[in-house]
Amino acid sequence: MNPPSTPKKGPRLLRSLLFLSYPLGLAVLALLHTAYPQRSGFLALTQVFAPHLFMLLPLYLPWLVRRRFSAIHLTVITCALLFALRYGPQWPPREVTAPLDAETMTIATWNVHVANELTTDDYEALMARQAGVIVLQECRWQALEEDAEVQAAYPYRLVHPSKGLPPGFALLSRYPILEYGSLTEPAGVWDIPRVLWAQVQLPSGRDLTVVTAHPVSPLGGRPRGLYDPALRDCQLAALGEFLAVRLARGERVILAGDLNLTEREPAYRDLSHHLTDAFEAVGAGYGPTWGARSIFQYVRLLRIDHLMSGEQVLPRDVGTDCRWLGSDHCILYGRFAVP
Repeated sequence: MNPPSTPKKGPRLLRSLLFLSYPLGLAVLALLHTAYPQRSGFLALTQVFAPHLFMLLPLYLPWLVRRRFSAIHLTVITCALLFALRYGPQWPPREVTAPLDAETMTIATWNVHVANELTTDDYEALMARQAGVIVLQECRWQALEEDAEVQAAYPYRLVHPSKGLPPGFALLSRYPILEYGSLTEPAGVWDIPRVLWAQVQLPSGRDLTVVTAHPVSPLGGRPRGLYDPALRDCQLAALGEFLAVRLARGERVILAGDLNLTEREPAYRDLSHHLTDAFEAVGAGYGPTWGARSIFQYVRLLRIDHLMSGEQVLPRDVGTDCRWLGSDHCILYGRFAVP
């Protein structure tokens, strides 16, 4: 009688190495993103979608519980800790104490989407929070001008049509607009108008500068590859300089819009250096605002719509409306205290 055969060490070792390669690669990427954040190329793209790369990690659990503790266990545990520390949800929201004389206002921002025609559901969703100011990107604004309810609620309106794609901006305000303009400098940076600003006067008489921006997307269509944020980063740098001048004057400033920028990118740190990100200050969870509609539901992936403010404007709370309204973006709301 032949003795029972034993598993060969070669295939077993190869299987272990294959199992180890995925969590080990995740750990290396997480450390690389932390120590050497990338601005362009494939590694920068993995930086943008880094939290989603960990989605397959739970599939290891059934296999791990049936095995003795090994290097694979240690690597998976390390990956889980790295995910929790670097990409874990923000919880709970923090309270921000505002002065007693502070005035409260709400602002909403939404990328309507180039192919989306505004409907009754869209109007109801936009007006549900009774925001003092609403800013819209990729907006076919003609429908807004024809809606009597919008005109009554927001008597002060700015529209900034674009000669190319995507369509332009709309700014709806319950407060009088004192000044407004668009950012066109420096020359050669802006392919189409992508920044609109307005100085509004709140009921207390305080002035507030609202800036809405929609820099070019870094995904696709770039000559140097799939992910090339060079032009977007130039536009964000110009926007940052514009905001720095306003803040240096002592203006109360809120930046709202689809910035095509995640919080994991170097350009985010450059832009938010003198600003407070409302979600980072008072938000909870992950706060994604952009995604794609699958067969069953709207799947949110990244936080690329932002509400930021200068030090004289204090965020109180922030939230999203992510019902499917024909756009791949959620409506982002924020409540601010204006001392």
